[in-house]
Amino acid sequence: MSKLPRTLSGRLQRSTKLVSAYSIILLAERDVEGRALDSPDDTTLQKHLICIRILGYFLEYGPGDKARSLVASEILGSYGDTEGLLAIGCWYFEHFERLLRYSKQRMERLDSSNPQSRRCSSDWAGYGPSTEPVPGVPLTHDDAESLVKRPDNFHCLLTGCPDRRACIDGDDAFREQVLKENYDGIPSTTYGCHIINLVTDSRVRGGDYSMSTWAILQRLGLQTVLEELGGHGVHRLENMITAVSDAQMLFNELRIWFVAVPNSPNVYEIHHNLERWEFYAKVQAGKIELKTPDPENCPLPSPRYLEIHAACARVTHFSGAGKYIYKRLLKEDSEDMPPILDADGSSAGLLARLLANKVG
Repeated sequence: MSKLPRTLSGRLQRSTKLVSAYSIILLAERDVEGRALDSPDDTTLQKHLICIRILGYFLEYGPGDKARSLVASEILGSYGDTEGLLAIGCWYFEHFERLLRYSKQRMERLDSSNPQSRRCSSDWAGYGPSTEPVPGVPLTHDDAESLVKRPDNFHCLLTGCPDRRACIDGDDAFREQVLKENYDGIPSTTYGCHIINLVTDSRVRGGDYSMSTWAILQRLGLQTVLEELGGHGVHRLENMITAVSDAQMLFNELRIWFVAVPNSPNVYEIHHNLERWEFYAKVQAGKIELKTPDPENCPLPSPRYLEIHAACARVTHFSGAGKYIYKRLLKEDSEDMPPILDADGSSAGLLARLLANKVG
């Protein structure tokens, strides 16, 4: 959990509104931090400190000026009342927790059932203002997945891992390319991964946590994005990347995110919050440039969608919310952990998540 910086960065300092709101948050952080130091075993105060910092980091990393301004308006509307600020911060905390719980439980279900469960396209549509076909947008997750792999050259964008099926069934040129890459690992099956998940899945325990994503974006004033991704719009290729299963899980859990390189269109660095990433997978280092052979039919991931995902990832990471929630989910997993792993391999997904949380 990172303490808030003393000031906002760069150009944000030129906004009187943002600076005023940030000053209020710094005072609230000092207040709650003092109480937390006096009662180090009080987990409620630790959570309250995280909730205050969520608001501060939204001012710094919010997805665009409009979103930052809306958060600032809510902060200023509290008139410095710590309890009022906590109510706002706790709302975001609880919705982030639901989002991460949803991601974990969905991957849990996919890992524990047959591979065809990944093809359940009914999970990926039906939420939002319309479920009618969207012109130029794939109707199903399957269709989107088959198309998104083309601009990604049948490689996981997060790890650089080549697609196993493409290596087996692809042409000689692709296999020669993979050999030249000297990829330090074994080719694996890749999947189409949504950048922003606006999905419904009634089979997830405890209800539809995907509504949390919708609510967060709505509160941040991202109505246009919600309209674009409503119904089958969630499958638009601008909202898809190619990823292997483990990387997809970590991306959905906000542990990995793309950071745009200034003044370099479609060039990104991949950031993560795992202290020992090499233990779990091999992330692509340095800058990567996203390319497509067919911009019209196979468009690149939307910089806006990647910015929104990165904003949520940064806020949960730097505020400490992610680590706090991961520990809670890890405790639940530990309580559910069988004394002996199943011989058929069905416990592999659970074990992988436990290891990821352990080293994160």
